[in-house]
Amino acid sequence: MRGPVEHKQLAYTPRRDRVRYGKYRSSTSAPFLVPGDINTTTPMMFAARPKFLVIAAAVFTSFCLLLYTLSGTTSIAAFEDKAIDATHYGQEVVTGAISDGAEAVEDVVEDVVVKPKNRRRAIVSSVQTDSFAPLAMAMGYSLKKSNDLDAQDVDMLLLVREGAVNATNIAKLEQVGWQVRKMQDLVFEGVNYDDIRPWHRYNLNKLIIWQWEEYERIIFADADMLIKGDIGELWDMPGDFAATPDSWPENLQDTRFNSGFILIRPSKVEYETLAEKVSDKKYHRPDEADQAFLNVYWRFRAYMLPYAYNFNLVLFRFHREVWDNLWPEAKVIHFTTRKPSTKDKCATNPDCLERPVLEWYSWMFQSMVEEYGWKDMPIHE
Repeated sequence: MRGPVEHKQLAYTPRRDRVRYGKYRSSTSAPFLVPGDINTTTPMMFAARPKFLVIAAAVFTSFCLLLYTLSGTTSIAAFEDKAIDATHYGQEVVTGAISDGAEAVEDVVEDVVVKPKNRRRAIVSSVQTDSFAPLAMAMGYSLKKSNDLDAQDVDMLLLVREGAVNATNIAKLEQVGWQVRKMQDLVFEGVNYDDIRPWHRYNLNKLIIWQWEEYERIIFADADMLIKGDIGELWDMPGDFAATPDSWPENLQDTRFNSGFILIRPSKVEYETLAEKVSDKKYHRPDEADQAFLNVYWRFRAYMLPYAYNFNLVLFRFHREVWDNLWPEAKVIHFTTRKPSTKDKCATNPDCLERPVLEWYSWMFQSMVEEYGWKDMPIHE
């Protein structure tokens, strides 16, 4: 089996900051006195000695220029009320005052504090229980191993239900690279949450990502996925919503999509419409989760992605020839019908049909555990 491809970190060579110190005026010529017709009121000493007059004027002018220069240096040193124009590649700059004119450049460099710029894109997943936390760790780990997130300008965000995941797992999730966002469950009028299947009951929480307008684009990926290849090309997709066709044992290519991997353009206006329609029985049955609702809502408007971006385990079990042909191109593997689990011995059982792909998952998971020095880490309980 092919493992994920490790990408070398791209070297980042920043442009030199440009600092505007303000205007500094200097004189390039001096108003020397030129001997000519001397007024009768001029003392005879100067009238009789024009060369002495020129020399005296030159000395006086040089003295004035010296005072002017010293005054100018003091002006350069007084930066308390002047802003430093040092915006650098979209990064915010905090400016400070400069005290010593002789060390102006050094002081500017020391006083400028560069804050990390805001990312333009985000990859989001969610964890609803402690049992899914290890899956999200492995997904985040595989994402970073197969993608240069800095070059793609991407944040990793993880939705976690308030109080549903313990502190130990939160710490490990953050160690992998997730920025954890704890949230209360979204409650929509007319939705019977108790009637929704337990493993899908809180999936409507993902609708919150439409509110995050600080990002230009967001990818949502289920925690029971591994990222096998570079997904950077998706950020240039047109439209407001994209997903991959679903697959079933009896149907290789459904006209409906699987909502486990979606690409959206955040919009608070869109969120308000989603929140309104999810309570409308024409769009959403009260006992259904997010997938059926989103299929109705985005019908005829969704862009369909290739299978590579939601390589469903259904293909492996029921459409093996398609799986084998497309595996080299696969970028996102979705463990839909069989979740990786420490209790499930399929990865070591030669008679288990899904053994090869679960064995690959176990290899990726063990690589993560060894890299972070974790012990006694179950995959999924």
